[in-house]
Amino acid sequence: GTLFSMVYDIQGNLQNGLDPRKKYLIIDIGWGTTDLVEVSLSSGIGEKDTMNLAMSDYNRMLLELLDKKFQNRNIRNLYHNLYDFDYDIRQGTLNVRGGVIEKKDFFDEIRVVQNELAKKIYDRLNTNGWDFSSYHNIILTGGGGMVLERAIKNTFPKEYRNDIILVDDPVLANAKGFYIFGRKKFQI
Repeated sequence: GTLFSMVYDIQGNLQNGLDPRKKYLIIDIGWGTTDLVEVSLSSGIGEKDTMNLAMSDYNRMLLELLDKKFQNRNIRNLYHNLYDFDYDIRQGTLNVRGGVIEKKDFFDEIRVVQNELAKKIYDRLNTNGWDFSSYHNIILTGGGGMVLERAIKNTFPKEYRNDIILVDDPVLANAKGFYIFGRKKFQI
């Protein structure tokens, strides 16, 4: 879906200069899993893997770090679910006992967790022998793609960093791509 949303416009015309015959590595970082897929529109899906590591883990790890850093604020007990915590992190403030904690006060902890997750994703790909040189681009998608883009680019070897791109609208890219696919397939 993500690749379709990048290669074709809503009418099914080629766009963005991406070649549908080339191979791409899609890293789709969602809430519960990270999907790793080698895909070409001309030859289909090649290698694929799913990691039980995603944004829920990112938020859990960050919550633990912030709970330790701001012990007197009792952060862990204020957030009964990770969705509320995730929302506040994205807004840039934590509303806790004793006031508000601004993002600038926990920016270092965000970077630590981003780097740790990016390294785990890279290590999984590298350990399983994925050949980064065989891909035209490495495409980040999913809500986690936005959050981890910088860390992933910095984790991958320098020669591949310029090949890593964040898809437009990463949260909806799959849905848009499958819509385009359906229109092309059924000539709607």
